[in-house]
Amino acid sequence: MYSDNEAKPQAPSVVPSENLPWFDEGGSSPIQIAPIQIAPTPPSDIAISYAPRVPPMPYTPNNINIVQPSYNFPKPDNSPVEDALADPRSASATLNAGVEAARKGDYKQALSMFNTACDQGNPAGCFGVGVMFMYGAGVQSDTQKAIKYYQKGCAGGDPTACANLGMIYDEAPNMGNNKQKSAEMYMTGCAGGDVDACNNIGWAYANGSGVPKDLNKALQYYRFACDSGSQLGCYNLGLLNNAGSVYGISNANMNPADLNYVACNAGDIVGCANLGYIYAQGLEGAPINYGLAAQYFNTACMGGVASSCNNLGVLYEQGRGITQNAGQALQMYSLACEAGLQNGCDNYRNLKKKVGG
Repeated sequence: MYSDNEAKPQAPSVVPSENLPWFDEGGSSPIQIAPIQIAPTPPSDIAISYAPRVPPMPYTPNNINIVQPSYNFPKPDNSPVEDALADPRSASATLNAGVEAARKGDYKQALSMFNTACDQGNPAGCFGVGVMFMYGAGVQSDTQKAIKYYQKGCAGGDPTACANLGMIYDEAPNMGNNKQKSAEMYMTGCAGGDVDACNNIGWAYANGSGVPKDLNKALQYYRFACDSGSQLGCYNLGLLNNAGSVYGISNANMNPADLNYVACNAGDIVGCANLGYIYAQGLEGAPINYGLAAQYFNTACMGGVASSCNNLGVLYEQGRGITQNAGQALQMYSLACEAGLQNGCDNYRNLKKKVGG
C-alpha cells in the first residue's frame, strides 16, 4: 500500500501497430486487438497494493558488474579440483545422505554426513555444516564455526554459502557490521546463481550499504532476482522507492518495456496490460511471446482493463500461447463488451456466428 506522500508509478503508454496480424479463418472482418488506453489514476480510497508476481521478461538486464571479492578463504580440505584422489560422486552421495537425514530430523547424523562431504571436497557439504553451526542443529550454535565453514563453501563455489556469509557480515553485531565485505559476498553469491543474494545486493545498492547508492543497479539486481524466481526480488522491484525515484533518475536509461515492467510489479494494472500488448506485438525490443502476453493480459483483465480481456479472448480464439478455447474466448469478449469496449462486442458476435451460436 502506498502512503499519501508516496507517488504511485504510472505506466507509460505504448503506441500500437495499426497493422494487426490476426484474422479469422474465413478471411472476413479482422479480429481486432484494442489499443491500450492509459487508465486514470484510481481514487485515493482504492487501495493500491503489490500485484501478484507476473511472468518474467525473457531476457536478463544489462550492465550488472560483478566485482572481484577481496577475500582469500581456505577451500575445502580435499577439493576435487586440486586432489585427483577425491571422488566427487562419493562426496555427492554423502551430501545427499546428509540432506535426507536432516529432512528426517536426525541432525547429528546430518552434521556428520555434511562434515564428511566437506572433507571430501564438496562445497555444499561445507555450507551444510555452516548452517548446522549457525542455527544450532545437532550441535551447539557457534557463529565463528559457521563462518569458517561458510568461507570454505564459498571459496569452493557454493553460492548460498557466500550469500549466508554476506548476511552474517551484514547483521552480526560482533562482525562489526562489515557492509563492504557483505556486499562482496552478495555479489559473489549472485554471480553463482543464488537469487536471494541478487536481491540482497540490490537492496545494498538501493540503500548505499557497502556500495555507493545506485538505484539503476538496484533495479537491475532486483529484476534479475525476480526473473530468477525470487518473490522478494519481485516485491522490491515493484516497490523500489515506489518507483518514483526510478522514474526520476533512470527514465532515460529504461525502455517502455522496462518501465511497464516496474509499473506492473508495483501494482499498476495498466502496466501489465501494456506488457501484454508489447509481447503480443513484439514491440520495444521484446520478442513476440504469446504465452507471456496471455499471462499479462489475464492479470490486467482480472484487474479491470477491458482491452486486455478482449486481447486475451483473441489469444483463446486463435490458440496463440494458450490452449484454443472458444468458450473462454467468448467469456473474455463478453467481459470486454460489458465494460463498453466495442471491439469486444464485435469479436463476441463474430465468434458466436462462427461456432453456430
